[in-house]
Amino acid sequence: MSAHLAIQTALVALLTAAPALAGGNVKANTVRPIAAQHASGVVVRMLQSRADYPRVLGAGYEWQTSYAVECIARGANASAEPAATVDALLEAAWARIAVWQPAANLGVIDVRMSPAITWQTDDADTLMVAAVISLTVQHRTQAASLAAWP
Repeated sequence: MSAHLAIQTALVALLTAAPALAGGNVKANTVRPIAAQHASGVVVRMLQSRADYPRVLGAGYEWQTSYAVECIARGANASAEPAATVDALLEAAWARIAVWQPAANLGVIDVRMSPAITWQTDDADTLMVAAVISLTVQHRTQAASLAAWP
């Protein structure tokens, strides 16, 4: 498994650890909306990875990989304040990620949450609100593969 996917898998595990956020409705890279029977959900997406060139021939790569954690909630009615619909889920996700200590075997050097959150609202039939946390994970991989280099 690539280090990129292993880090994403670890993020999903962090958000589904007891008590699981969004009732355990946490997915990776899905493009499907949350099912009607769920009031909320979390989607962890890999966005982009960039690496620096190794300083020494045969040395590993140091990556900056961007992830998005989308907190999504369904509102009871369109008259409610949209941001309030997702606020508790957003706070819970932020609190977990802020203290996350990735396993040593993932090759993670640093985790930085962007000091910005984006909100998206859709009130077509049912109010749906998403609050997106962006984070960048600095990590290493081996020179000849994308496996983590701890």
